[in-house]
Amino acid sequence: MSVAIRCGNSKCAKYYSSRHSRCPNCGEDERVKKYYIRRAGRTVYAGNSLKIAREMDAKMSMDIRLGKIEAYRKPKDFTFPEFIKKYYEPHYQNKKSAHKMRGWVNFFVEAFKDKTLRGITPADIEQTIIVKTAGRAPRTRDHYLAIIRRIFNYAVELEILERSPVKMKALRVDNSRHRYLTDEEANILLAECAKSRSESLYPVVLIALHTGMRLGEILSLQRSDIVDGKFYLKSTHTKNSRVKIIPINKTLSDYFETFFLTHDDFNFKKCDQTYREVVKKCGIEDFHFHDLRHTFASKLKANNVNDSVIQKLMGLETPSMVQRYAHLSPDSVLKAIEVVDYECHVSISGKDKL
Repeated sequence: MSVAIRCGNSKCAKYYSSRHSRCPNCGEDERVKKYYIRRAGRTVYAGNSLKIAREMDAKMSMDIRLGKIEAYRKPKDFTFPEFIKKYYEPHYQNKKSAHKMRGWVNFFVEAFKDKTLRGITPADIEQTIIVKTAGRAPRTRDHYLAIIRRIFNYAVELEILERSPVKMKALRVDNSRHRYLTDEEANILLAECAKSRSESLYPVVLIALHTGMRLGEILSLQRSDIVDGKFYLKSTHTKNSRVKIIPINKTLSDYFETFFLTHDDFNFKKCDQTYREVVKKCGIEDFHFHDLRHTFASKLKANNVNDSVIQKLMGLETPSMVQRYAHLSPDSVLKAIEVVDYECHVSISGKDKL
């Protein structure tokens, strides 16, 4: 990308190729575009004329080739560990996923400890990831690929590199789950949770089934989060860092009245091991805690709740994500097909031939 346009949207302000009529990142379409020349890791303003910008780009390209322009030499090349320590660690360490990212990033620091950023080739990246994830799920490979792509994209964004060496394609395997509980299974699970040794397990599962909240959101709950019959989840406790408001139904409301007679606050403890033991005792196979979220969405869907309402209740980014969580039970599908019912004018019996 030699001749580029800088997006006029202050929240975006990204550079994009002059081949695009509008910013591919945010969709901003400016009447007067500002053109820049981006070469050898440097960016120079070229005015509002694409023709002039292209002429400047051609001249600069020739001057660089002939060694006439000292100012456009490539910036300093860092070793991979140097770049991570100086630039990338400060960039990601305050994010919610920092504790997960640290292990993946450290793996690449060790793998490329003797290489510079410009010295790492697409083949190096592909071979490293393939060896590391051999025999593991395709999604694991895609996780490592996503991390190294973010690292190099950030180097490009800082104009330390002109382009990313990551050419490997994601497998994009559909790992969506279609597991949810029937009403009978849900009641059996709740009954066993109530008898378990963990004091937190029953209320945690009850809240998950009635709100579709993620485990982390439930464990972060405080009594003060309940206002006017709703949960108000702080942005620091939700996955997409947005405030989430979830109504509390009568079942939960009645339970909380009893619960707070003996408890000052929720103070839920992790109960992963106990949960797995209870699920096994119930004879429910291949069922993770997150599948309670699928159960909640599927229950709403089966009762004809609008997709936009499900999206709002679950705090999903897009309407299409509702389909990932909400699955119709076979009984619901059977009831739906019975709606189509026209009068038959032919006598039908077991002896009739079609």
